[in-house]
Amino acid sequence: MLEHGHFSIFKSVIMNQINISGNLTDSIELRHFDKNSVSKFTIAVNNERSDNKETAFIPVEVWNQEHLAKFLDKGSKVLVTGSVKQERWETKNGEKRNRIVVVGRNVEFLDPPRDNKRDSSSGRR
Repeated sequence: MLEHGHFSIFKSVIMNQINISGNLTDSIELRHFDKNSVSKFTIAVNNERSDNKETAFIPVEVWNQEHLAKFLDKGSKVLVTGSVKQERWETKNGEKRNRIVVVGRNVEFLDPPRDNKRDSSSGRR
């Protein structure tokens, strides 16, 4: 904010930030690279503002947070804070494609973490 006389002038700031909550649609896919890892998952986000309930399925990737796969599973409710990334590619047939992905910086568990230990006598979680 810049002060100019009795007026405050706000400098234009471009931000790419998103907060989105929903439920995981499946287990987390964890991939390892040389010194990094990425957790990929999709969350189902309900839009209940209109007469028609709509669900959006939002792909999310979170880097170097391997613990997510231990505590989150299909149906887990999360709040993801991050930024939006647009991926663009061309198919073998020359068709141009794109999709929006949320790159998560922080994932907040909105449900209690699932029990990751198996019961040795029954084999159940």
